[in-house]
Amino acid sequence: MEALFHDILDWVTLHPGFAYITVFLVAMTESTAVIGVIVPGVVLLIGTGALITTDAIAFWPAFAAAVAGAIAGDGLSYSVGRRFNDRLRTLWPFSRYPEQLERGVAFFDRYGAWS
Repeated sequence: MEALFHDILDWVTLHPGFAYITVFLVAMTESTAVIGVIVPGVVLLIGTGALITTDAIAFWPAFAAAVAGAIAGDGLSYSVGRRFNDRLRTLWPFSRYPEQLERGVAFFDRYGAWS
């Protein structure tokens, strides 16, 4: 396992741009509705922290990529919700778990923009 980490570390050190793109994509998928439940973004972003501490990648570009990815994922989810509106209730997984959707709506109604 240690050898694998060193191989990844060496590759990322030579190609940091791919690491930043990966951070962006992980943060985006983690922030996208439904997909975020499936993708283990937290684990992958902790791995990003390990790469930062070993100086394989820099903190601020990784931070910017993660923030941009989260904004893109949230924006994508918002756009899909806005476009399909009530039709989403008939699509999986919302049709299968309507109580979860209602809890989410109640949360947004309660906390507004802060949610």
